[in-house]
Amino acid sequence: MMSDAGEYHTKAALLVERERFSEAEALIARGLAEHPSDPGLLHLSALNDFHRGRLEDSEATIAALLHASPDDRGARYLLAEIRIEEQRLAEAERLVLELLREAPEEPTLYLLYAEVMLRSLQVEKADQLAREALRLAPGHAGALVMSVLCGTIRGDAEEAHTRLADLVRHSPDHRATADTILLRLLEEGRNREALALAREMLRGDPADQGLVDTVRSLMVATHPTMIPLYPMTRWGWHGSAALWVGFIVSLGVADRFLAEDALMWVIGPWLVYVVCSWVYPPLLKRLLT
Repeated sequence: MMSDAGEYHTKAALLVERERFSEAEALIARGLAEHPSDPGLLHLSALNDFHRGRLEDSEATIAALLHASPDDRGARYLLAEIRIEEQRLAEAERLVLELLREAPEEPTLYLLYAEVMLRSLQVEKADQLAREALRLAPGHAGALVMSVLCGTIRGDAEEAHTRLADLVRHSPDHRATADTILLRLLEEGRNREALALAREMLRGDPADQGLVDTVRSLMVATHPTMIPLYPMTRWGWHGSAALWVGFIVSLGVADRFLAEDALMWVIGPWLVYVVCSWVYPPLLKRLLT
């Protein structure tokens, strides 16, 4: 039976590191039953909850830590990570900048800041921060990963594909980051960057059918012959609605100035365009795959 908080902490930290979260939770609970205010065990409890996706529980524990010790860097760092996961990126940036002012030589803080910037799609700044982390800690695995992600999104794929393939194969945490960035690129309509990233992710996990489908769809969306359909591939139904409004307005204007026979030269090409927008993308997808 353990009675020392440090012993509980050492063993529980090892379990968290090995992602044996259920066992870690049970051990941390026993430790906190004996040492309810131990900051090390409370921090491990918050970290374990964070890894299990229980962000509210993690934040509640952090609040208790910060109430007792407002300057606790570990608790503030973890709070910044929670804000990143919640996509509250402005708050995350504020927290990281506060930490950087206190510890400007800490490479992990530059890496955390780089993740905030990358999730904000500020790729160049994220890359600069990753490079600064590498300057402070050459060979830092996380900083190398961040640099690879930035290079892939920019299209600098010379070294990226091998490293990123290893990344998504062996590092679930970084795979989750890559998934988030891919989703953001898709939401922003940045299909070429999304395709580059999805391809490299697929190299690391070729059995992922979701990635296979994503790559196929993006190959269609970025194909040169799809340029006439750009408004719909870029803005979806918003683009389609705008095109229809534009057509109806144009038709109303043309009706005032053109003869009925001439109007067919307006309506005919539009109908061909509409039919092509329905038929051509799935046909192209088959041809490309």
